[in-house]
Amino acid sequence: MDGDGQLRSGQQPDQGLPRQQRHVLLPHRRPNAGKAYRFAVGPVDAEMTGPVWSPDGKTLFVSIQHPGEDSESLDQLTSNFAAAPGSRVPRPTLVAISGFPGWKA
Repeated sequence: MDGDGQLRSGQQPDQGLPRQQRHVLLPHRRPNAGKAYRFAVGPVDAEMTGPVWSPDGKTLFVSIQHPGEDSESLDQLTSNFAAAPGSRVPRPTLVAISGFPGWKA
């Protein structure tokens, strides 16, 4: 996901928990080679898609699609992610995660 091959994206296996995707930093150089650092977790019943870097490589943009998609009805929502004020209905959105050292995709 980055030009250096250290950022990864994945989804936790279904273990009776709500489905969530996550992004991790997985360094491949010492001293932290192989140690995973979670830096983003998506909302319940949503998909994190379209990761793209800013031109300077310091901000990662991620789309959140169909949060709460497994809800049975508007009365039984599984998520209220990015709901408008006064509403519980979840909405898709774009998230910017900053603070990276300037990787290039």
